[in-house]
Amino acid sequence: MLRRPQDISKVLYYKDLSHEELWVEAANRLTAVVQQIIEFAKMVPGFMKLPQDDQIVLLKAGAFELVVLRVSRHYDPGTNSVLFGETLLPPEAFMTSDTSEMKLISSIFEVGRAVAEMKLNDTQLALYSAYVLLSPGRITYKSKYLIFIDDLFA
Repeated sequence: MLRRPQDISKVLYYKDLSHEELWVEAANRLTAVVQQIIEFAKMVPGFMKLPQDDQIVLLKAGAFELVVLRVSRHYDPGTNSVLFGETLLPPEAFMTSDTSEMKLISSIFEVGRAVAEMKLNDTQLALYSAYVLLSPGRITYKSKYLIFIDDLFA
């Protein structure tokens, strides 16, 4: 990953945001990532042949995990930071007084670090992401297509 110096003023900017402002900022960035995940899913062979309801079910079930996988591409192990916009931010910049949120943020950074340490190339990460998108046992399928996919991975 291209290392950019950590801009302390930007770190402090995010740290000083109110709880709501921080989550609005994160949600805005997340919207763009989810759109990229949808475009990725459309390129997974066979995904577009599934009924639309099944596509939606798979995207809803796997979106969070796919977002966390994408975090690994923006994780800098040297600073334990993620590229957020154009700024490298450590986990502390996202911390709030809510212990549940702190656990979530810590977990996202841990998974981001673990996946980054695997040093997957683009093809490997895409294959892993496709597996996550179509992974079996995540939800109860009603569609014959998704049951077939489940059987393929069993």
